[in-house]
Amino acid sequence: MIGKYKKFDKKLYDLYDESAKQAVCRYLARHGHEVCIPDEDYGADLYHIRKDGVKVWHEVEISKVWWGSDGKPSAPHTSIPERKIKLVEEKDYPHLLHWLLNIERDRAIVCNMKVHMKDEYLVPFGNKYIAEGEYFYQIPLKLCKIVRLDK
Repeated sequence: MIGKYKKFDKKLYDLYDESAKQAVCRYLARHGHEVCIPDEDYGADLYHIRKDGVKVWHEVEISKVWWGSDGKPSAPHTSIPERKIKLVEEKDYPHLLHWLLNIERDRAIVCNMKVHMKDEYLVPFGNKYIAEGEYFYQIPLKLCKIVRLDK
C-alpha cells in the first residue's frame, strides 16, 4: 500500500458491520441466493454460492457521505479504500464484489473489486479520519451497479 490509512475502529465496526451485512444478506436471499456469513477473519464479509457452484464473495461497507438526500450517489464514482486491495491480492477470492451502502441501508453501489480496482482509479483523498495521504480507488459509476436493497 502506498498511502496512509485509517486504523481499525472497533466502535465504528460494532456500529455498522452487522447491519450492513444483514442488509446485503436479505437482498441476496430475496434474489434466490443462499448466503453465508463466515466467522470474522477480517477478510470478505460474506459469500453466496451461485447455481453453477461458483462462490461469490462480498465486502460490505456503509458510507454516510457518498449519498445525496434524494437517495442517489452524490459523486460520479464509488470509493474503495486502498487498504482493501489486500482482499484482491492476498485472499483467494475468484469473485469479489464491493458493496457501498447508504446510511439507511436501502441502496448500494456494487463494484467488481477483482476487475475494477486498478491503479488508474487510485487517488489521494482527504476525509475526516485522515486529512491527507489516504488513497482510494474512485471507480466510475458507469462501471458499477446501483441497487435498491429494499426491493
